[in-house]
Amino acid sequence: MKMTRVFLATLILVGILDLPHFAVFSADVHSASMRVTENLRGQVVLLPQSAPETDRLTLVSFITIVPDAEVLAATAVYDNPETTKPVDYVEFYDGVGNLLQASWIDKYGIRRTAIDRGLLQEEGSRLEGVLTLISEGIST
Repeated sequence: MKMTRVFLATLILVGILDLPHFAVFSADVHSASMRVTENLRGQVVLLPQSAPETDRLTLVSFITIVPDAEVLAATAVYDNPETTKPVDYVEFYDGVGNLLQASWIDKYGIRRTAIDRGLLQEEGSRLEGVLTLISEGIST
C-alpha cells in the first residue's frame, strides 16, 4: 500500500510539473547499456546510459511530500543550462530515499522514462536498484 501511495504521489507531481509525457508507461521494456549513480541513501543504482549525469545539471527544485510528519516521497527537478527547457531531468524517490523513477529529455530531444524494474514485477514491489527504460516519448 505504501509503495502505491508513493507511486501515485509521483504521478501527481509529474502532472504538477507539466510533464505529462513523462508518465506514459508501456509494458514494452527496453534493454540498454547502463551507468552507475547513487540514490539518496548512497546506494548504487543503475540507470540507462541515455540518462543525463546530474553533476552537469542544475538542481532547481527538491520537493518532499510530508503528510502526517512522515516523508512519503521526494522529487528532484533539474535543468540543463545548455537548453531552453526549464526542466530536463526529474528523479522520483520514496520516503527513505530509494530512486523509483527517472524521466528526462535525451540528446535527441526524445522524452524517456525509466523505473525500478522491481516495481514492474507482478508478484510485488521489491526494489532492485536497476532502472529500466520503459517508454519513449515524442521528440520535443
